Amino acid sequence: DRAKWDALVEYDPDIARIAAALKPYGEKYTDQFASAYLAINDKNYLAAIVQKIIATAKQDAAQRG
Repeated sequence: DRAKWDALVEYDPDIARIAAALKPYGEKYTDQFASAYLAINDKNYLAAIVQKIIATAKQDAAQRG
């Protein structure tokens, strides 16, 4: 839900900080963060979500060479 995600990014400093940190990796990864967080909706999983997304981004970059 795009409206819910936009509201979270605007009003939740933790979500906004992570979304901004993932932005340089590309929209694909910020979208993955949005999907994963909205599915779980529990801040206790933020670190795990981010670690997995960054690992995926690094793998994708390595494959592109």
